[in-house]
Order: sequence, then structure tokens, then C-alpha cells
Amino acid sequence: MVLDMARRKSPDLTIRLTVKERALLDKATARSGTRGVSTWARARLLQEAAKETDEERAARVERLIAQMRRGFPGDGAHADEVERRRSQGWKREGR
Repeated sequence: MVLDMARRKSPDLTIRLTVKERALLDKATARSGTRGVSTWARARLLQEAAKETDEERAARVERLIAQMRRGFPGDGAHADEVERRRSQGWKREGR
């Protein structure tokens, strides 16, 4: 679901946290060396969004590869058949 930003009052994202959740985020921020929780959280959210996009792209590529494999024999039988027909054709032509 994509939200229409024109209908929203601000591009800000409000996240409600418990005291324990906020403490966990504060600790993670301190370990990362980032100045503020919102900066750390923003970076992590954007990383996850990019990762999801990469995963979707990878899934599309995998589906394409699977379609291609179904369209072509995978065991080399087709190549063997082409080679067999070539050699038989050459024999018929007297070469």
C-alpha cells in the first residue's frame, strides 16, 4: 500500500514505543556510534526497504530463469539430437 504524500500533513513517521523498546533502541544507537535514535532508525529502515527491493528483483530473476529452463531441455538432449542430425545429414550428402 502506497500512501499519497499529498494527503499527509508531513513526511514524518511517528512510531510509538514502550519504555523497554526505547531503551533497546538507545543501546543499539550507542553501539553503532550514531548520534541519535532517529538517525539510526532511519538508516536501518532504509536498508531494509532496499533489501526488500533487491529480494523482489532476485525473485523476478529466479522466476525468469525457471521459465527459461522449462523452455529448453536441461540435460543436453537437445544439443545431442542436433549433433546427431547434423552428422546423419552429412552422411546422406556423401561428405
